[in-house]
Amino acid sequence: MSELFQNFFGLSEAWHVISLFLTTFVLEDAALVMGIALVKSSNLSFVKAFLATFCGIVLGDIGLYLIGALARKLHKKTWPRLETLRQQIRDSKRADILMVVSRAVPGSRLPLYLAAGYFGYSLKRFVLVTLASVFVWVAFAFSLVQGIAELWTGPLWSLLVVSASSIFVVRQMLPQLADPWRRKALLYSWRRWTHFEFWPAWLFYLPVVFYIPYLAFKYRSFSVPLDANPDLRNGGLIGESKWDYLKFVNSTSPWALKAVPIDAESDWQSLLANSGLQYPIIFKPDVGQRGYGVRLIPNEDEARAYLSQIKTKVIAQEYSDWNVEVGIFYHRFPEQVAGTIPSLTRKEFPFVVGDGKTKLGALILKDKRARIIAATYFARFEKELDRVPSSGERVPLGLSGNHCQGAIFWDGQDLITDQILHSIDLLAHEIPNFYFGRIDVRARSLDDLKIGKNFVVIEINGSGSEMTHIWDATNSLISAYKTLFYQWNLLFQTGERVRLKGIASKKKRLRDLAADIKLHFKKNKNLTIAS
Repeated sequence: MSELFQNFFGLSEAWHVISLFLTTFVLEDAALVMGIALVKSSNLSFVKAFLATFCGIVLGDIGLYLIGALARKLHKKTWPRLETLRQQIRDSKRADILMVVSRAVPGSRLPLYLAAGYFGYSLKRFVLVTLASVFVWVAFAFSLVQGIAELWTGPLWSLLVVSASSIFVVRQMLPQLADPWRRKALLYSWRRWTHFEFWPAWLFYLPVVFYIPYLAFKYRSFSVPLDANPDLRNGGLIGESKWDYLKFVNSTSPWALKAVPIDAESDWQSLLANSGLQYPIIFKPDVGQRGYGVRLIPNEDEARAYLSQIKTKVIAQEYSDWNVEVGIFYHRFPEQVAGTIPSLTRKEFPFVVGDGKTKLGALILKDKRARIIAATYFARFEKELDRVPSSGERVPLGLSGNHCQGAIFWDGQDLITDQILHSIDLLAHEIPNFYFGRIDVRARSLDDLKIGKNFVVIEINGSGSEMTHIWDATNSLISAYKTLFYQWNLLFQTGERVRLKGIASKKKRLRDLAADIKLHFKKNKNLTIAS
């Protein structure tokens, strides 16, 4: 590595200027760090490094604009991904702000600048905004890294690492600080670290990651959980289809909601009409988790916009306005006739009440729980945050029964009765070889739920589901982990029983599981915001 640095720094000043200029077209941050390294090693003056980087970035941005303008002349059809930016580009003031902020948001400039050229945003205005924003950004970045370089006493390679990391952190923070509502949300974001309910998934599930290898050793196989529900993809652990469950729910059952799989390429309007579905309708990706992409669709225009953003299959489902929602965890060993309900979670949907004076964004920040995840709500209500709800107006903050999307969970063990167990048992037996999972339902009332009547199934989840009562705010972290360890042990035990009974699928492979996990992290981020 040191020899590589020596060879590079041994080049002439002209080559350094050219290499710095060209690097901006490949990776802007690398050019910024390289420029400071050249200044630090006395191979290039600060002014020359600044100008080479500044000119390269400006020309690259103008090049994107011109490509977009050329595409408008050569391409007669609309570009769906750029079409979503049409209104923003038409509003010159808003477009100016977007272009300035995009300097600090990785991946945002390409579509925005192409759209600016494609939709005829003023070239003169674009050049002026670009010159100003690039000058400020490069000056700030150079000053930041130069300050670090002057204090740094370690080797040059470590300076480059620290400088690149600093620029990355700044890029993450600037968009938050530029928007007044996101800036206010940032003030309360630290509180999520004091409630394990809001911890990032990678952190919360870390102990489970270490527990699974122990279970694999105990049961002599990593793939045992894949057989807990032998007829489902990966046992329902990840990557399974929601329709693989719902298609077995008897349409004449009292708990059945109308549902149909659709996609953007099909005649989805006819499919919706033939299924008897009427707006509003719930749309959700056929493969999804943690409330990903769940939306309440009020009309056909919204349906078309949703389907234009997602290329995979979608489940269109009848919307139930019953306000009682629970998650019922069901388990049965394959040799048993009747199952059990080891966990039941009551879900409460958060809301704020208007006073006729306060903006919606401020109402959210006043709520002690809502402000912890204010960023989630601000993204959901981005266009309504400045609206002032009328006095007494109740504004629901979320319709998705997922704690990541804001739903409040309560331990509902007191709701488990022989009647509801009997009804859930009948439902579970409609799905072939379904032994382990969670059934999410909506009911007319808690009293109806207790007697196993007047409830409808909104979703069924397999081995990847969990006993969600752990997210009750009164629950302790230790208790939550005890429940998770019990659940995973039960999952391995169920898979082993399925194998012993001889009904395990021979098609289940860890390689397929790995592929589905990889696919899970490639979801369209535009659809992560649920209703």
